[in-house]
Amino acid sequence: MHLSVSQIAWESGKDPAFFDLLSSADFTRVDIAPTKIWPDWTISGPSPSEYKATLAARGMACSGMQSIFFGCKGLNVFGDDASWKALCAHFRVVSKMAGELGVKAVVFGAPVNRDPGDNADDIMPRALERFGKLGDLAQAEGTCLCLEPVPADLGSRFLRTTKETADFVRQLNHVGVKMNLDTAVLVAEGWNAAETRAAVTQNIDVIGHVHASEPQLGPFTAPQGLHKDVAQALRDSGYKGDVAIEMRAAATADQSRANLIEALRFVAGAYRLH
Repeated sequence: MHLSVSQIAWESGKDPAFFDLLSSADFTRVDIAPTKIWPDWTISGPSPSEYKATLAARGMACSGMQSIFFGCKGLNVFGDDASWKALCAHFRVVSKMAGELGVKAVVFGAPVNRDPGDNADDIMPRALERFGKLGDLAQAEGTCLCLEPVPADLGSRFLRTTKETADFVRQLNHVGVKMNLDTAVLVAEGWNAAETRAAVTQNIDVIGHVHASEPQLGPFTAPQGLHKDVAQALRDSGYKGDVAIEMRAAATADQSRANLIEALRFVAGAYRLH
């Protein structure tokens, strides 16, 4: 099990200083948020391969990718042909970028891009077909699409719970599609320690990536997630993937740094069981 940190924890353009902070804490993986590097999805400045090499020179590697539809409009898995084709075209770009970066888990959380509209009760055939297509695109680039549950109170109408998402991934049964386990979602679902451990062990077959997060992607000042229970269940289940800190940047770089130092210390202790 490897530990990672998502780039959303700091401001754009601050990579070098925060990479130094990660290295000092023995975190050698980064979850990429592409528009932090390429704001309009146009490759300018470093190419993905060059960015990967920059990380490698620091002894680091790309782990996952998130925010894959950030800044995009009109893309929907369940939309009309134009919307669906546009989403596929964009996801090809995302998958190619992930392949060049060496990313193994591309996380799809954004509920607006998978909103079934008024047909929420009769979407399974289309869902299986279209997510299977996205799995094909991911697999072709050597990466994996990881579907993240998003609770209904955050606007989600499809894949709202850990169980619903895990069941869908099993039904899809595609090597290029897994689930992203999110500890903040487990908090929202209100499970106790035993139920939290069960959520991991019973779904380990479909877990492709893990986000160690707090509600509203807040700091780890007073952690609500049962992180040690999640960590122990992952280890007991033989999980070999990555666990990434997912936390929003603070209002200032100094506060982001302080929050990240706190998160690094807590997550290292919880997930490495020091």
